[in-house]
Amino acid sequence: MKQLILIIHLLMCQHLFAQVKTEDLPLEKGNFILNTLQIPNNGGVVIKTGKKGFNTTDLNWKLNYYSAEMKLIYSVPLEKTQINKDFRNYLIASTNSKVVYHIEPKGYNTIIGANNLFITQINETGVKKTFELDNIKDLGNRKAIFADSKYLYYFTTLKVKNEATKKKEVSNALVRLSAADFSRTNIPIKFPALRDEAKSSDWNYSGNFDNAIYFTSKTLLDDGTYMYDIILMDNTGKVLKNFNIDAKLATSFPRPSNNKKYFYWADFVDEDFDSPSAQSSVYDTYGITYYTTEALANIGALGDIVFDQKNNAIYIYGLFGPGSYRANNSNNPTKGYFIQKYDLTGKQLWKKEYEFSEKLLNDIYIKSGGFPYRRALLLNMDNPALFTLQIKSGKNVYSFNLESSTGNFTAFYSNEFNSLMNTTFSTTYNPATSSSLTTFLSTRDPKAKDTYYTVFDFGASDIVIEDQVKLNTVKLMYFK
Repeated sequence: MKQLILIIHLLMCQHLFAQVKTEDLPLEKGNFILNTLQIPNNGGVVIKTGKKGFNTTDLNWKLNYYSAEMKLIYSVPLEKTQINKDFRNYLIASTNSKVVYHIEPKGYNTIIGANNLFITQINETGVKKTFELDNIKDLGNRKAIFADSKYLYYFTTLKVKNEATKKKEVSNALVRLSAADFSRTNIPIKFPALRDEAKSSDWNYSGNFDNAIYFTSKTLLDDGTYMYDIILMDNTGKVLKNFNIDAKLATSFPRPSNNKKYFYWADFVDEDFDSPSAQSSVYDTYGITYYTTEALANIGALGDIVFDQKNNAIYIYGLFGPGSYRANNSNNPTKGYFIQKYDLTGKQLWKKEYEFSEKLLNDIYIKSGGFPYRRALLLNMDNPALFTLQIKSGKNVYSFNLESSTGNFTAFYSNEFNSLMNTTFSTTYNPATSSSLTTFLSTRDPKAKDTYYTVFDFGASDIVIEDQVKLNTVKLMYFK
C-alpha cells in the first residue's frame, strides 16, 4: 500500500512539473538584475540587467521583455549619455501594454537633484526611440510618472507665491508627452480645496487607465469621519467625475499600514510615511527598502483605495482598532481588517469588518500601534472572483481569501520565510491548493542564501525569476 501511495505521489509530481518550462537568462560577468516591471493586462515582464558601477558609462544596461508565455520578445540595449551619478531610474509601462519607458534622471549629483530626464521608449516589437525632457526643476516636485496608449505623463507640484495674499500656494500640473513624437503639452490642474487642511491627505495620483486618471484625497476626523474625495480626469485635464465616498467604519477607526500600491506600471512618490531624519536602511536586490528605525505614518497610510475598472469596482481596505487614531502614538492597538466595495460611481455594494484571531493578535507588529511601517498590506486581485488581502509582518505573510461578490471570508493561510530579505507577497502560496507553482514554492530550500524569487501572476500562467546573486545565475520558470 505504501509503495502504491509513493508511486501515485511521484506520478502527480511528474505531471505537475511537466507543465514547467525553464530557461536561463544569460548575464555577463559583473551584471545583475537591476529592476523588473510587470506589464499590465497580462502583457508579460520586463527585466532590466546590467552593471551597478558608479562614475562610469560602462554599464551594459539592457531591457529584456518576455511575454506572459515566457517567450523572449526583445532584448534591447539602453544608451547611456551621462556618467552614472547613482540616480534612481524608472521603468514605466503604458496601460495598454504596448509601450515601455526607461527614464533616467540626469544631473550633477543626487544631492543637487536632476535637471533633465533621458527617456527611452520601446514598443512591443523592440523599436526604440529616445528623448530628453529638459529643465525639470522648473516643473516643481515630481509626484508620479505614468503612461497610457497615447501619452507619457509627468505629474508635478510647485509652490508659487500668490501676489495678492503674499502666501505660497500649491500649483499642480500634468506635463504630457506624445508617445508618437514626444511633443510636449503643459496642463495646469486646479484641485478642489482639501476637506480639512490638518486631517486630509494631499491630492495624489491613484492609478490610471486609457484616457482616465484617478486622483484622491482621504480624510479621517476624530469623530470617526472617514471620507475619500475622488476626481476622474481625462488626458486633457478635463474633470470627468468628481465624487466622494463615505467609508466610515461601524464602530472602529482605521489604523496605519504600509500599503502596497496596485498601479505597478507607474512610478510615484509615496507620501504615506515620513522617514525619521536619522535612520539606517537595508536594501534587497530589487531596491526594496527595509527601515531599521520606524517611519512615521501620515494620513495616507490609514487604509487605501483601489480602482478596478475592468470589473467596475472600487475597493477601500485597511486595518482597524478601537478609539480614535492618534498620529505617531504607540497606543493605537489594532484589532482587525476591513474591506469595502463600491461601483465606479461610488455606490456602496458592501462593507465588511473582520477581527483578527488570537494568533495574529500575538504578532507584535500587527497588534501594536507602534510599528505601522513594518506591517505591509496588499489587496491581490489576480482572481476576479476571489481576491486576497495579505499582511506582511516580519518573516510572516498572512493571507485572507474573500469572495469579491459578497466580501465573505472563505479561507486563511500563512507562510513563514527564512529571513526578512526573502519575505515577499509574490512567493506566498495556499497549502490547501495543488498546482505546479504551489508544489515548487513549498519545496524550496528555506536555508538557501543569496537566492531571491519573484513570481509574476498572469492569470493562466506564472513566471518565476530565480536569482542566485553570488553565482551570477538567473533562471526563468514558466508555470501553466
